[in-house]
Amino acid sequence: MMNRSHVRHLTFAVALATCLAPAAVRAADEVGVAGLKLIIVDKTAATSTAKAVFVAKDLAVGKGSGTDVTQIDANLSFFYTDRPDVHGGFLMPANGNWLVNKDTVAKYVNKDAPTGGSTKVSVIKPTKLIKNVGKSLGDVPIDISTAPVGDVHAVYTVNNSGVFRHCGKFTGSTCAHKSIAGGTGFKLVCKGNGSPDTCPASPSGAFVD
Repeated sequence: MMNRSHVRHLTFAVALATCLAPAAVRAADEVGVAGLKLIIVDKTAATSTAKAVFVAKDLAVGKGSGTDVTQIDANLSFFYTDRPDVHGGFLMPANGNWLVNKDTVAKYVNKDAPTGGSTKVSVIKPTKLIKNVGKSLGDVPIDISTAPVGDVHAVYTVNNSGVFRHCGKFTGSTCAHKSIAGGTGFKLVCKGNGSPDTCPASPSGAFVD
């Protein structure tokens, strides 16, 4: 029998595979991007709320040539180098939440998040930035109860007339990690320590290559 961790890994891998299925025959365009900040706040036990914000700014950011709002999807994954079992991610599937898809910007908005998906806003601006704001710990929640020792990796993948993987990392040992909400929650803040990363292989099924 699979334990809960294995079920979570399998569920996320299947969800991402479904999300990327139309592009399965195409190779991914992989680039390193500089992470500007990563903030994850877990107040689930105290207030049933959580949030995650990821921002990367880099000339290498791309979104593909597609301009059809019904034919774009994306996903964002995080994981710790020293703890591959600590990972999670956000899905932005091809649905009515993609409001804009043009040459200069693509935008996903779910005002009801985390209902109907964990991502509230996701924005891609080619040659400029990626920003993702989640209203939970992820569609597969990341457990930040332990502080990272090695790097914290972030992989943002967009499928839009091609698959584009944007890979960055933060130096985990310099991220601020603390207990909050009377000892019932946690906060992880990584700023000023981001750099481009070689796109890694999937840890324990955390995302689909």
